[in-house]
Amino acid sequence: MAQGTSLGVRGGLTFGGVLWQDPYAADQMGVRSGPHAGVLLAYGISRWLEIEVDALWSRKGFDDRGGAHFGAVESDYLVLPALLRFRIPARVSPHLMLGPTAAVQLRCRVSGVAGIGAGNCDDPFIGTSRRKLDLGVVLGLGVSYPVASGSLFLDALGDLGLLDFKRDPLPPGFARNLAIHLSLGFSVPVGRQSRERLATGRKERDR
Repeated sequence: MAQGTSLGVRGGLTFGGVLWQDPYAADQMGVRSGPHAGVLLAYGISRWLEIEVDALWSRKGFDDRGGAHFGAVESDYLVLPALLRFRIPARVSPHLMLGPTAAVQLRCRVSGVAGIGAGNCDDPFIGTSRRKLDLGVVLGLGVSYPVASGSLFLDALGDLGLLDFKRDPLPPGFARNLAIHLSLGFSVPVGRQSRERLATGRKERDR
């Protein structure tokens, strides 16, 4: 990506977990993996800095390996990060990403519930009701490489939720979403001016 506007797609694997604290439990929380996919819009302010906004569908979750109530939680989210991308101009261009994110829960299922089996998180007999909205921060590293008329990129994004997703005050403590997204994507410049800037930037890097 370079100065100007770019559109792109990304997809890959999400490794979800939970950052939690409960003074009365000794449960061991494990990681669950799932897919993610979405689109992005980026604008290059300079050769070193870009603004990127994504809209991603992502499957997150975690395993409760010592819990008495359920064994796994699986949630689908619409994730909306707004990122600053700091990049080093080069043919193989490394970059750092940082910014806030909002996530809306679209679906939530639990499994391993004693006496019930599996069901929705909002089921009153299960008692794992979760907040639908989460706010967080994203920090990531990646690398991009020019291919054909666009850029191919590979990113590793850490996503930490800042809100306690439990609706119920009990048990005490907190529970926050935690995820790592391994993402492969492709972007293309939009408009004549953006394509000309991309071609000029490649010529300068190839010298």
